[in-house]
Formats: sequence, C-alpha cells, structure tokens
Amino acid sequence: MHSRKIPHGSIPKKQQKTNHQIETLLREARVLHRAARTGSITQALPILRRIKASGACHDQSISSLFNQRNTLQRKHFLRVLALEAGYTSWEKYKPVLLTRPEQAFVNSVHNGNDIATLNLWFSSEQQAQAYAKK
Repeated sequence: MHSRKIPHGSIPKKQQKTNHQIETLLREARVLHRAARTGSITQALPILRRIKASGACHDQSISSLFNQRNTLQRKHFLRVLALEAGYTSWEKYKPVLLTRPEQAFVNSVHNGNDIATLNLWFSSEQQAQAYAKK
C-alpha cells in the first residue's frame, strides 16, 4: 500500500466534503432507512407517513410504500430530510450545510425524540382561549 502524505495545514479530502452537520443527517437517514425496511409495522408506518407527507415518493400511498419498502433507498430518506429543511433535494441541501455555521444547524434540527408532548384539553373554547392568552 502506498501512504500519501498530506501537506502541513491541509485538510484531507474526506473531511472537506463532510462535517458534523452532514454526519448527523446521514446517521438519521440510516436509522430511518433501517427502521422503514426491516422494522416492525409500528416502527415502519410513522416513517412511511413522513415520506408520504414530504412528497419524496411521488403519488404513492402509504400501503404501497409499506408493500414496496424493500425498494426504498437511502437517497429517499436524505431527500425527506432536505425537503423537511426547505430544500428541493439533498444535492441542494448539502452545500448549504457545508457553509452554514454549526450553531445554526443545532438550532434548526430537532427530531423530538427526547421531549414529551402534553395535550391540553379544555371543557370550552373560552377556557382554551384564556389559557392561550397567558
């Protein structure tokens, strides 16, 4: 094997093409992909609904996505993440991630896995509006 020396002060090519933000999204896409393909129906359906809601797989019903889930590829999940972030494709989202400061990414990405949601119920609309004004 040949060992290439990297000039002092240079960054290896692999590090130039990725960063923590991209690695985080690639990891999330991998987790979604595995759960959608090999997970139980209770694991797969929320992810397939997410694909359907984002429009990443055009005009496919959730049942057809479930029946054909072995055909889903990582690129579909990367596209979902890009669409959810407001970009039309992963190819357009990735360069933005490379140039965006780390803190902006931390503030914009949150998958909600670590928080609980409390649903408040009120006996009347007036009570709900009074609570909302607080």
